[in-house]
Amino acid sequence: MNLNKAEDKLLISRLRELRNVKPEKEWVSSAKLSILGQEEKRTFLPFFQPALAGVTFALALLVFGFAQNSLPGDLLYSLKRVSEDGRMIFVSDQIREQINLEMANKRLTELALLAEKNETGRLPQAINEFQDSIAKLATDSSDESDPVKNKEMVDKMANEMQTVMAYLGADIGGEEFEELKERTDIEYVKYLIADMNERSLTESQQDVLKQMIKLAEQGEYLSALELYLTSQQ
Repeated sequence: MNLNKAEDKLLISRLRELRNVKPEKEWVSSAKLSILGQEEKRTFLPFFQPALAGVTFALALLVFGFAQNSLPGDLLYSLKRVSEDGRMIFVSDQIREQINLEMANKRLTELALLAEKNETGRLPQAINEFQDSIAKLATDSSDESDPVKNKEMVDKMANEMQTVMAYLGADIGGEEFEELKERTDIEYVKYLIADMNERSLTESQQDVLKQMIKLAEQGEYLSALELYLTSQQ
């Protein structure tokens, strides 16, 4: 649309008037604060988010640390058990039995601590946890585990069980622990025989080895173990 000269002059006059219009001071201050505020948020958030993530991670580690010292009946005990079960996902079959033995040792230690504190209300859960760990060992064994370490841990458990059972006045291991101990002793005897066969032996040691082999062939592994232990005295 073409404008006539009169309209052109009127428009130019109004535009000149607009140059003299100034915003109110309050509006200027408000707009400035709003703009700077948005800028501060944009500057602050990138810094705040990693800091928040770091604090969250630190708190998680703190809670996890407290959980490791918890006992059956404690609020964080479930977290401790979940973390232990998660650990088993990443272990090889070669060390699975040894870790299971470590877990059974933990359960027995927890039970002993509660018994020492006379926490009778929490003992049933601790006993169940220990018995479950022994049952797991019966079904999750490995032929590649270290027989020496296994025997050391089982013997340690047997000694501590005697103390706990004396307090409770009841058997907490049952037949499953006896089977575990027998199997561990048998594996240890087989290891001893294999080890002695590879070493240079004195005449008396050779006689002990022959007797051990004969007893093992007859299924008398405990007698073979007793013979070996006696010969070491």
